[in-house]
Amino acid sequence: MAASLLMLSGIYYLFTVQQIPKSIKTVYRAADEKKIYQLPDGTAVTLDKGSELEVSNHFGIDSIREVWIKGDGYFSVAHDKKKPFIVHTLAGMNVKVLGTEFNVSAWKDKAYVVLNKGSVEVNAADQQLRLQPGERALFSTLEQRMEKNRSIRSSIMPGKITCWPLITIC
Repeated sequence: MAASLLMLSGIYYLFTVQQIPKSIKTVYRAADEKKIYQLPDGTAVTLDKGSELEVSNHFGIDSIREVWIKGDGYFSVAHDKKKPFIVHTLAGMNVKVLGTEFNVSAWKDKAYVVLNKGSVEVNAADQQLRLQPGERALFSTLEQRMEKNRSIRSSIMPGKITCWPLITIC
């Protein structure tokens, strides 16, 4: 009898709890001012005014930690070798994090990543780049081309890279 109840409980779990659609998500917004959010895995995300971040409610449970950004965000990603962290942009550029701090600007016609610390792999239109601190990857949807160059260093805070030009230093 106990074995039957255990089996029925397992079947109920598989067909109810496990079947929650992955489309259910949490949306973080910074409508009028810059906001800082902490994701369930400990990753800190600073969203600039007018930016939005979507996170699956299965974030941290699945084998890959994925987020979708529209606008500007600065990420300080919690390290987890077993669960890669990927940022998807509207422009089709994807950023695979290899333990790091970086800025993403993601709009419909272009996207860029500025790396402050660690390293990232950037993919767009069948192109792949690996960035080192101080480098920037820029992707244009019109040209379907990605390029890498050195980012602008801050004269106000030496060692830091300028993010969201003329708005802040990260």
